[in-house]
Amino acid sequence: PTIRTKGAAFLKDIARLIALMLALRNQPQGPAYEDDRTYHMMRLMSYLRQTERIPAFIKYIHQLATLHEHSKNYTEAALTLLLHGSLLRWSNQTQPAMDHPPHYPEETEAERKERLYTKAMEHM
Repeated sequence: PTIRTKGAAFLKDIARLIALMLALRNQPQGPAYEDDRTYHMMRLMSYLRQTERIPAFIKYIHQLATLHEHSKNYTEAALTLLLHGSLLRWSNQTQPAMDHPPHYPEETEAERKERLYTKAMEHM
């Protein structure tokens, strides 16, 4: 592929990402719009996962879990946290601290996975 082809693909990708982010941002706040916000967040998360933008995908996992928690949808919050846990292995590989909520410390993959599963069980 030429640089022109790669450039066009990059611009198309960024345009899609921006469109999804704007669609989410433009949703009104409040309980009446929770379903719409969830729908748009799930669309964005699906795109992030498909394009292997895993750190951004994880950030939105936790935003969606928080949205569910505030709405007292605890089962949905638990299932959302399990998405993050499913990305991790039971290994001693170090995971960096999360610089966005919930601000987990640096820990091993196994410790992070256990933390997520424990939190999910608390919601169930």
